[in-house]
Amino acid sequence: MKYKLICNGDSWVFGCEIVDPLLVAKHPPELYVGEYDFTEENIDYRTERIWTTYIKEYLDCDTVNLSWPADDNKTILNRTIDYVTQEYIAPGKSTEELVVIVGWTSPERNSWWWHDDKMPHNFRIWPHVEFFNNPEQKEFWKIYIKYLWNPEEYMTRYIMDNLTLQNFCIANNIKYLTYSSFYQIKQEHVSSWNKDFTEAIDQMHNTYYPIDDDVSKTRDVKYFDWKKTWNLIKSPNYYMKDQEVCTFNQFIQKNLKDPYVGQHPNPEAHRIWAKEIARYLKSNIRYNGKNSNLR
Repeated sequence: MKYKLICNGDSWVFGCEIVDPLLVAKHPPELYVGEYDFTEENIDYRTERIWTTYIKEYLDCDTVNLSWPADDNKTILNRTIDYVTQEYIAPGKSTEELVVIVGWTSPERNSWWWHDDKMPHNFRIWPHVEFFNNPEQKEFWKIYIKYLWNPEEYMTRYIMDNLTLQNFCIANNIKYLTYSSFYQIKQEHVSSWNKDFTEAIDQMHNTYYPIDDDVSKTRDVKYFDWKKTWNLIKSPNYYMKDQEVCTFNQFIQKNLKDPYVGQHPNPEAHRIWAKEIARYLKSNIRYNGKNSNLR
């Protein structure tokens, strides 16, 4: 069987900053290299040099790349589920050939559908980058960062996004693999955040909603137990879960002297990641595609 890989993620899957040098030479040197990411004249050069293309040298497969730069995990999740639903589940087509591969981005990112007098659009929020179309969005960003943005909030989203995709794939008999592009998350981090957050919640409830000692001794339920929910994320379907090298970024740093172009992986980094994903799929995800070139 020839498998179809449904790939999604942010700029690290899209291939940002991979630009044809001949194209750059035609334009003023002050033009930011990232401005070429969306130009038609650079599409072929970029898409031929990213891991979703290189992987076809190591596996007998077709690929679909749904990624888009600067996306947050909620958007990546929604687009993945929507594509599979529209193309396969709703029409009643078999999912046997599918392998979903998602490269999660930083959990700190978030987004909402923003409604104003124009067409609704996806309003992205990063903690340290300003994406504003109007003063109202800037004011919302300031309030969100000041009062709502914190590890407890975005780690809850990250774990739940993983579990949502996992359960969707299992329910629809779809092979899948997820990984973190550049944000290292291990159980030791999850446990630390869980302890800090639980203590903060307990302190708040003891201040505003005092309960007597007899009741508190029997209250076993924690508001969030990230350690337990993190353990629900299946390994090995989450790449190198809780291992020392567990992200795309760590892998290319370990195996290449200079893996970047600007702030993104260069073509050689994409190539070795494609080979690693192919190896991992065949070793761990019951991928039985033809081995065309794996050495």
